[in-house]
Amino acid sequence: MIKTRQKNIKIFEFSGGETQEYIEFITKNFVLLKDYLFVFKHSIGASLQHFLGEMKIAYIVTDVDFKGRDTEVLKVGNIDTRAKIYQKNIRSGEEIESSRDLILLGNVNNGAKISAEGNISIFGNCDGTIICSGEYIILRNVNSGHIVFQGEFFSLEMIEKVNSNNFLKIITKNGDNILIKEIK
Repeated sequence: MIKTRQKNIKIFEFSGGETQEYIEFITKNFVLLKDYLFVFKHSIGASLQHFLGEMKIAYIVTDVDFKGRDTEVLKVGNIDTRAKIYQKNIRSGEEIESSRDLILLGNVNNGAKISAEGNISIFGNCDGTIICSGEYIILRNVNSGHIVFQGEFFSLEMIEKVNSNNFLKIITKNGDNILIKEIK
């Protein structure tokens, strides 16, 4: 008897790189990419295949084009600089990608992903993945180990500092130092 199960998968597509570039990119971003199916648009060498096997990453090599959203590059003149406000909880499976500042008044649930080129302010609990390229993040409580601020992953110590009390915290970066300050 045949058994079937439908699943939705996320694909991360690679093309135009060299083996070492791929290995460095995957190593740096592994926490965020580990649950994706990697699709290589060209043949890959044995050393990259070995690396992917060691990392337990599922991958295929194909020239098939998959349907999905491509990242859209906006022209500078068209960028809306106003903050986008979400007055709801961001549920598991929802993804928000923005070139603007984001203000989230509800919770960011486990399995949700928020990514912004601008600043991110979360006034509820944060259990999802956050990627912020802006000048600051505002957080209250974090139950996720997947916070990236200006290209740097939050350490467990930083998450513990954010969770040290129930006050809002503003996180900024000065050089290589990430600063966490209470907002009272």
